[in-house]
Amino acid sequence: MSYQNTTIVGNVGRDAELKYTQQSVALLKFSVAVNKTIKVGNEKRQTTTWFNVTLWRDRAEALADYVKAGMQVLVTGEVTISPYIDKSGKAAASLELTANDVKLLTSKTEMERRNDEVDTDEPVRVNGKVSGKRAPVTEEEIPF
Repeated sequence: MSYQNTTIVGNVGRDAELKYTQQSVALLKFSVAVNKTIKVGNEKRQTTTWFNVTLWRDRAEALADYVKAGMQVLVTGEVTISPYIDKSGKAAASLELTANDVKLLTSKTEMERRNDEVDTDEPVRVNGKVSGKRAPVTEEEIPF
């Protein structure tokens, strides 16, 4: 017998999408970015690992309206690797996490506060560049 359990903490890349199989089983799909800072010599660099998360059945339906882009989540489940060929023709892989549990770490109040900040002209950093507004993660930033 073997067992695998992976726990990640990261930020949701885009709002979760609720779907149903032909047998009417609910599944919730969303992506999570896990950031890590590594030190290379005297320089610190941030790396991001993306996970495609799938949550099934009742839990999927219960969380469908709550998993939103930008919020922090803790996800536990089993990871599989799916190889593919990227747009440039190079071999790549995506990490698929079938979730057993998802915990929302960002409160509704915090998400509302963040949404209010999007409408301000206060400079903020987006992907290392100064921008006048906060921007959600774009499709181009997600590597799958």
